Amino acid sequence: MSTDTDTHTITRTKLLAEGHMMNSTRRRLLAASLALPLVGCGRSAGAMLKTPLGVSSPNLPVNARRIVSLEFMFTESLLGLGLPPVGTADPDVYRSWVGIDADKLRDTVSVGTRQQPDLAAIAALRPDLIVGYAQRHARIAERLASIAPTVIYDLEPPPGEDDAYTRLLRVFDDLARIVGAGQAASVMHARLDAALAATRARVQDLGLAGQPTALMSPLASEAGFWGFDRRSSVGALLDHVGLSNAWSTTSARRMGVRLGFDALYEHPDWMLLLLDAPNQPLYTERLWRDLPSVQAGRVGYLPRSTWTFGGLVAMTTFAQRVEAALAALKPQTAGKQIAG
Repeated sequence: MSTDTDTHTITRTKLLAEGHMMNSTRRRLLAASLALPLVGCGRSAGAMLKTPLGVSSPNLPVNARRIVSLEFMFTESLLGLGLPPVGTADPDVYRSWVGIDADKLRDTVSVGTRQQPDLAAIAALRPDLIVGYAQRHARIAERLASIAPTVIYDLEPPPGEDDAYTRLLRVFDDLARIVGAGQAASVMHARLDAALAATRARVQDLGLAGQPTALMSPLASEAGFWGFDRRSSVGALLDHVGLSNAWSTTSARRMGVRLGFDALYEHPDWMLLLLDAPNQPLYTERLWRDLPSVQAGRVGYLPRSTWTFGGLVAMTTFAQRVEAALAALKPQTAGKQIAG
């Protein structure tokens, strides 16, 4: 998963613009911190080790408590495990975009942005563990490791190995192991398993097992949709509740596909799940109303606020919202033309 969903395109663009507009003093401080071979703690980093889930320092702590998180998924996971990080990237953006357990961030210090972590701010916190995301932080892994033991997770499964949802679970379990939170992790897994079971039962009750399903979000800046394939955790989760994601892997560098109405007309057997409100003007237009999937009543809606790049708490909420969307389908959908 190399990028967040297009649902947040406008906000993300604004944040990037603000980053480019930082004043010259701030840029000099950032450059100085990047130039330091060892920052703050004076620890010997050693060579980073390649692991099945990314890269890490050779000696990771046991029961880490002073943790810095550089990506929302890890921030969410730590909060769910009852271990608020001492520092996190983009905490205000987390509060507005993600919101999960955000009240627990009240004592957490900002360490810059996810794209440009503030190494000096991280060092000042004297962490015993730094957690980063390979698609953003692999390039500075050794600098981070010079501050404190570091683990950089790659959330994209290698071709032919697992799917993004299974990979997410493996990463979460590894993080829970490092921070010594196995019991809390088990509770979170149980809640997710219950949500998946309820959604799977709904799929079976509606006769939708194996139904090709397109999970989509309307594009903010152009006509068409963003479709989540199996390289995204939410896209892969569809298969784990008995549906079938409409796409296989489409690109080694993306977590989905852009598609227009032509693609939707070409696949009359699809069920459509939209991250959007059903009262939007788009869904009153004839082009939409004439879609075979719409005519057949195979369209469900999930709240726009559904977070699609999260950990176990976000996946639990997503599964629950898929179940609710299926429950709201028109009665004639049940058992209707699954094979197309």
